[in-house]
Amino acid sequence: MARDSAGLPCALLVLTNANPPVFPEPVVSVIIPAQLRAQWQGHSGLARRVIEAFPVDQLFMFGVAGVRPFAEMAMEFIRMGGSAATAEWVMDKTETPKIKQQLLVLWEAATISIDEWFAKIPIARFQEHEVAYGQEPNSIVRVLRYAIDNEVHHRGQAYVYLRSLGIEPRRFTIGSVSSLNSGGREHCRWQCSWCAVAPR
Repeated sequence: MARDSAGLPCALLVLTNANPPVFPEPVVSVIIPAQLRAQWQGHSGLARRVIEAFPVDQLFMFGVAGVRPFAEMAMEFIRMGGSAATAEWVMDKTETPKIKQQLLVLWEAATISIDEWFAKIPIARFQEHEVAYGQEPNSIVRVLRYAIDNEVHHRGQAYVYLRSLGIEPRRFTIGSVSSLNSGGREHCRWQCSWCAVAPR
């Protein structure tokens, strides 16, 4: 039995070819920041098409079962997007515009903000924990995913609105997100009928 400097017994591991050391496998990311940003912007591109597909008056007035109009939801995306990208968690208080084109201008500005700030987030920062939007502490990456999920959730509500208005929303596919990963500035590669209803 081997003993340490104090004379106490200690285990001694003898390394041989028969029992080589086993080291943990290197950590491999499932998704990298650039891919997360591209996914966010892809969803934002689809949401922009939803804004464009709404008749001008119904965008600011129409709702189902007392749920707010989609223009209000879109402004929530804009406010959350800016704060999530900068990690300052202060939602912008800009009032909801009354004209569709003004809403789209704000949307474009938020898209640019996400592109500019997302790339500046240090990789270690994604795992830091903070309190965001008055909720419990969470990692930055989870808060960002929350912002994305919130946008997807409300876009689904907008699809119900459009169908209620007799407008068939764009078909949702993996390709429909990846083809719009620049925030909707590229034309969708699917060239489906809904794109003709809501051209860029």
